[in-house]
Amino acid sequence: MEKFKALWTKGDKAFENEEYLQAISFYSDALLLSPKDEDVLGCRSAVYAKLGMFNDSKKDAESLISVIPQKPKGHFLRAAALENLGNYRECLRSYLKAYELDTAHPTELLLRIIQAVGCICQMSEIEELSLAHEDVDSHKFERFVQVGKRLYETGNYKICIDVISTALKAHYGKDMDQLMYSEASADNLRKRSTLEQVTDEPASSRHHVADELQSSGLPDPVTGFSSIYYATGDHSNDENIKGDIQDGHKSSQDKRTVMMSLLFISESYYSLFQYREALSVARRCLSMALDLKDKEYEVKCYVKLANVYHRLAQYTQAVSYNGKLLAVGRDLQNNDESMEEHLDYWNSDLERRAVWNLCAAYKLMGNYEKALEHAQEYMEVVKFIDQENLTTAYSNLGELELLQGNYEKSLECHKTELQLCKKFDDRQGAAYAYGNIGTVYAYMGNFKSAAINHEQHLKLAQRLNDKVSELIAVRNFGCLHKLKGEFTKAVGYFEQHLQLVKVNKLDELLCKAYSLLSACYRELRQLHHSQYYYETCLKLAVEQNDLEEELECQLALAQITKTMRNFETSRQHFNKAIPVLEEKLLSKHGKSLTYRDPLLTKLDQCYKDLQEVLIEMNFEGEALEIVEHVRSRILVNIVRHTNILADCVASPGRQVVPYSADDIINIVNNQKSSVLFFSVIPSGFLVWMLSPGKGIVKCHWQKDCDHCTFANKIKSCIEELHGGCQESYNCDHRALPDEATKKQLETENTDKTKKSCYSCEFLYSSKLTPLQKLYHLLLNPLEEELRTIGTDELVVIPDQEVNSVPFPCLQNQEGQYMHEVFSVRILPCVRLISQQRKTSEESSNDSQDSPKILVQGNPEISTVDLNGKIWRPTKETDLAEEELNTIASLLGVDPISGYQATKEHLLKKLPEASVVHLVTYGSWYDACVAMSPEPHHPSNPPPAESFLVTVSDIALLKLSAKLIVLNACCGCDHQYCQLKHASFHLAMAFLAAGVQSVVMPLWSVPQDALLNLFYKFYSGLEMGKTVSDSLKEAWTQVKDVEHMSFPSFWASFVHVGFDTTVNLMKLRHQLFDKELDRVVQSSSPERFPLVTSETLDNKVPSVTFKMKRFQELLTQLLLHHGSFPHVLPAIRDVVQLAHQMLLSYQHPELLLTESFTMCAQLSSSALEAPDANEFLGFLGFDFQKDGARDKDPFVVFPHWDPDGFLAMSSQVLQAVCDILKVSSSGGYTLAKVLRTLKKNTMEKLREFLSLSCRYPERIMRTSDFVLRSLWFNPELQRYLTSLGFYEVGQSLLFNKTEANQILLKSSLLIISTMLDYIERGKLRTLSSSRESRSTDRRSTKLTSLSPQLTPSKQIVMKIPWMSRRADNNEDELKMALARELEGINKEFAGHVTRSNYWHAELLRAQSAPGTKLPIISGKNPNKSPEKARPDEKKAGKVKVQGGMTASCNRRPVEEEPRLSINDTRERRNEIYRIYAQRFDDIAMHKRYKVRQLFMSQISDST
Repeated sequence: MEKFKALWTKGDKAFENEEYLQAISFYSDALLLSPKDEDVLGCRSAVYAKLGMFNDSKKDAESLISVIPQKPKGHFLRAAALENLGNYRECLRSYLKAYELDTAHPTELLLRIIQAVGCICQMSEIEELSLAHEDVDSHKFERFVQVGKRLYETGNYKICIDVISTALKAHYGKDMDQLMYSEASADNLRKRSTLEQVTDEPASSRHHVADELQSSGLPDPVTGFSSIYYATGDHSNDENIKGDIQDGHKSSQDKRTVMMSLLFISESYYSLFQYREALSVARRCLSMALDLKDKEYEVKCYVKLANVYHRLAQYTQAVSYNGKLLAVGRDLQNNDESMEEHLDYWNSDLERRAVWNLCAAYKLMGNYEKALEHAQEYMEVVKFIDQENLTTAYSNLGELELLQGNYEKSLECHKTELQLCKKFDDRQGAAYAYGNIGTVYAYMGNFKSAAINHEQHLKLAQRLNDKVSELIAVRNFGCLHKLKGEFTKAVGYFEQHLQLVKVNKLDELLCKAYSLLSACYRELRQLHHSQYYYETCLKLAVEQNDLEEELECQLALAQITKTMRNFETSRQHFNKAIPVLEEKLLSKHGKSLTYRDPLLTKLDQCYKDLQEVLIEMNFEGEALEIVEHVRSRILVNIVRHTNILADCVASPGRQVVPYSADDIINIVNNQKSSVLFFSVIPSGFLVWMLSPGKGIVKCHWQKDCDHCTFANKIKSCIEELHGGCQESYNCDHRALPDEATKKQLETENTDKTKKSCYSCEFLYSSKLTPLQKLYHLLLNPLEEELRTIGTDELVVIPDQEVNSVPFPCLQNQEGQYMHEVFSVRILPCVRLISQQRKTSEESSNDSQDSPKILVQGNPEISTVDLNGKIWRPTKETDLAEEELNTIASLLGVDPISGYQATKEHLLKKLPEASVVHLVTYGSWYDACVAMSPEPHHPSNPPPAESFLVTVSDIALLKLSAKLIVLNACCGCDHQYCQLKHASFHLAMAFLAAGVQSVVMPLWSVPQDALLNLFYKFYSGLEMGKTVSDSLKEAWTQVKDVEHMSFPSFWASFVHVGFDTTVNLMKLRHQLFDKELDRVVQSSSPERFPLVTSETLDNKVPSVTFKMKRFQELLTQLLLHHGSFPHVLPAIRDVVQLAHQMLLSYQHPELLLTESFTMCAQLSSSALEAPDANEFLGFLGFDFQKDGARDKDPFVVFPHWDPDGFLAMSSQVLQAVCDILKVSSSGGYTLAKVLRTLKKNTMEKLREFLSLSCRYPERIMRTSDFVLRSLWFNPELQRYLTSLGFYEVGQSLLFNKTEANQILLKSSLLIISTMLDYIERGKLRTLSSSRESRSTDRRSTKLTSLSPQLTPSKQIVMKIPWMSRRADNNEDELKMALARELEGINKEFAGHVTRSNYWHAELLRAQSAPGTKLPIISGKNPNKSPEKARPDEKKAGKVKVQGGMTASCNRRPVEEEPRLSINDTRERRNEIYRIYAQRFDDIAMHKRYKVRQLFMSQISDST
């Protein structure tokens, strides 16, 4: 060891004397003795560097790093060697590592880092000097960010990330996490726990990118070397280190610089196509910006996040952040104070790009309607800021119109684009415009004009030497020939297009070029070529992270490999593509229950192809799982929607999971019916037969023959079945117009050429009826199994065209109908069986059936807005009214028809009804029925939401009906394009809501046959038969009628759901008993009744009852506000005046300064609205005529407000009037939600609205737990929309205009006031109960009195007072009760005294000479009612009554006639009646309170 030290010392001396070769010799000899000595290795590396031997210096430095990796010396020496070797990138990384580990020499290291970056970025000396500023010590972190910015600008993205990440780690250390996740305040933390707006990733993934780069342990601050590591072991002292550390912490306070650095890291990751990392860093930056309320970086983060999500093909999120960007930016734009400040980061150009990105995202989602809205918005923005970009706007608009099939509009847009290009001399744009026009002509079938325009496009592109435009023109020619069906020519153009893309190195177009070429080869049946190009395209799409193209390639390869019978590969491709389609569909239609979308069509086609693949692979169970999954999609959506509205947390017991094949078999085993499961696939149809206890009995695949598809066979049979039906058919047309039927009418194939083979010759047999042909087609393969099934119940689950088949009425070869052998029912899916079992279990406690029967239909619809078009139903006959009256007379109820048959009435009465019969318009395609429009809707014509009852409306209901007969949705022309759209979505919604049976038609029936069938059907129900048996008997009896024997007359109606009995006789008896009870109760005496608990509850209503009644009456007033706009302001003024008067008696000092009155005069016009008089009476007001006239009556104010109900009403009415001043539609939507608003919904609304009032700029997600149950409710969604909220993607934004803020605050006041009243009422009840049942009395009982409750619910003392001796505890209890009773007596004695005073003052106010009371009309709501002054007498002429002589006394025309003696007596009696009524009210409240006092003792004694 001594020899080693001697060699080391000699080497150091030689190094000091600059004898470098000798020093190397000594150091080398020392290292032979101790090869891993860090000091000697460092010194020899430094000596090598002095001699210019940088490779040897680097090797020693690397050896030193391997020995002491957590010390900076080796990293610095390696960096110095690499710098001299010219390897600046590796040099920079070593300097960064040294900076990270060394806290003693940050300035020197930073200068060297800047120097290395200058070499990498080829900066000038001036730029290096500007970064290496003399004040760099106090701004080291900012200089790092500037260095990173320079690296980013020169395209050195990886090094930029390394530089900024090192700076973050070195300057923040362990405080990094605290900085990233610190909340601006505790209030922000509470808000995030309530409604999480920004972060939707799990908590485990919430870390900053710097955390990933940070080492596990921090370096020791005393490992630095002085003299920048060239010293030979002289270490610096600790004090200098501590000073540098403190300086580093001081520089870390600039959080804006931190956010800037995070954005540079995110931008660099984005440029490197590492989108997930870019997303993580941008979200952290956004979190900081929101905490610090920094709008600049908030806007920049929204831009970055929107772009990243767009690249990731998560278009819903991209839409959300673009929407947030627009909301925040326009809010800044509307704020005049910060207009100049935000121009650097928010301007018209950024607004234009945000709108464009919204349009692009919606277009890629397939939501062309939304995309079109934003395209038009983009055009409006461009008109004001950049007219030259109008060409791009029109091009985009034309493309969207083309995607929607609006060819004329698209052509017009592109022609306008061409004109603008010529106007601005934009020849390049003109070339693209010609190409766009040619594309539209091609889709219109005008191939000649298309070719001419494409030729113009190509010539212009070649003349301008625009290679991109040229290759697009070539691609357009290929697309043109592809549309013409000339695939060979198209392949030539697409190959030329591919070569041009490769030559010009346009990698972003390469993937699309391969895709187009692959599609043409596929049409030419050259599947191996197509497969090769699609696989190449798939690889490129994965490399470029092009998820859309990747999806299309997966789908195409799945189809190709299926055709090539490579089923396992096809299955793998389908399994990759289907989840992507499911996710896209769910994100696009998150809260919708039913939807029509090209994505859904594509997804269903994938599922059908996958079924065929699985059947080929003999996986029958997996194919059945897929069929059930597709068929139960709407039901699953309904169940999820119901769970969300019911605030069900996603627990394992409540999750809706797909059924496996074993689950389906178990469900079938737990019931008695066999199940036939149909699925229509491209090559024919599949049918499974499942039987209880046997599982899958058979799975049959019926393949199409070469010349006739299964769909055509069904069509042939159905058309033959309806061949005798003419348009003069005596029935109503009850089908709403829909686009699908119109398009199929235009494209209907009328080719009737008969072609047959052995497998389909039965179609043209004259010996078979249409029903026998359908039986042969659908059930003949299962005939043997049907004979040995062992059960008489059969459930059929049809699909697509099979929906229009009347299965119960099919005939076998012997002419026997199916309903004669089986009890046949229809079910949309198997899941309904388990769902019905759950519903029956939940409602088992409520076994009492509702006695109500609802017969509604024949709505009065004049002109309405349906699917964006005006619709007027044609009225031909009164057949619907005849049907309604006939059915109503059969069931013994009054029908609801005409203007009374509204949507609101139907939704209100459906939950109460046990039997429902509906006769109206409807649509199978849209799954809805039409009722009369709501008469008070502010829009004209009324929109669809005001009269269409949809699946979403039914899903909100909880029904208990046993039977719903739905006679709707059928046209009378019997064309197959209408018949084939028969669906069971509406029936599924009713069954999911709790209905047991639905009877519905598949086609319209002549009126005489219809009424005859219904008569037989309801007669069977009245005899106690089940729904199935009643319908079978009706079929049989109608069929036996000679002129009704044809199946189209009687086989239309089918039974959907579950079999049940409906005792109509019992229902009618219950209805009669209920009506009788109502009449008896209405005739009972109201004055001085027997005081029972029922009368007390009626006279002293509960808080819940009062609030419910208040909501109902206020709803009616709001609905009538459009016709009577002055009524609500007048009622508000009256209520506020009365409340002010009551407050004056609580604060006597007010009586000395102001004069109050106890009544007022109300204008007669203010009582014109229905329920206005009842509303004031409910609040405690009374009315009395004024003089001999009936107009402007006296309104007698309430004499007390015992529970604060009047105060609550005053505040609510004021807020309601504020809403009506701003928006009448806001009042209407408030009325729609107010009637059914419950306490739990009010609490959520209050939480949400209060948060929005305090932080209107905050952006919430519609999937948040609190918000989703509100936003998923259609009525609440329309209400929130009227307040200014709007949805963009999955984000809910608020349009912060002045009017919307008034609406928001007023709505919050209404909800909060009503909730406060409910909570105060419950607290009063609980507090009185606690007082009477305190802990010291709970064990003591009134045994000496034995209080009891009589059968009439009165409290009596079984033993007289003081007749039995009691112990001390009971005596104390008696004294306490006596004191409380005395307090009650005193309290109500004061109320009686006040009532007497009130009565006297009332008489005095009305009889005071020369004065008039305030007349409240509400027609000038801006002026508050004031006490009128006495009329001042003015000189002048007075108009007198005519017909009197000069000797008669002159009478002015306006003189009020005098009251007669009887009238005066009547008015006086009315005053005393009011007084007596109020005295009774006080007495009843007193009895109620005394009863509550002793009820606790009764419950204790019992």
